[in-house]
Amino acid sequence: MGMLKYIADKLYSNDKEVALVEDNGGIESGDGWTKFPDGTLLQRGSVFGTGGQGDLVTYPVAFVGDYSITAMGVDSDSTTMLTVKVKYKVATGCNFYRLALVTDSTAAIWNPFPCDWQAIGRWK
Repeated sequence: MGMLKYIADKLYSNDKEVALVEDNGGIESGDGWTKFPDGTLLQRGSVFGTGGQGDLVTYPVAFVGDYSITAMGVDSDSTTMLTVKVKYKVATGCNFYRLALVTDSTAAIWNPFPCDWQAIGRWK
């Protein structure tokens, strides 16, 4: 029986909670991370700190080898453009600098706006 049919059958029975736990396909997850059976590791989170001084992020699970990271500033102010720079990255974390460019002035300021990040790599 295929995995999808098995899960579908369980969803329409009294065992749906058991099916969802039993048939996760080997996927493990915790607060801010997901490990896939093929070795892929996805981690995510948010940081709000000093901005200009850099914000250290410690990953819940260390990466094995190189990985990619993206980060995006989060702000509801339509007159500000936000940029995030990853200063460095290591297996156990990274450091962000965040810069706010105020469009109605010539100022560029280091600003402690919230930043969401996502990293993808390998756990094995």
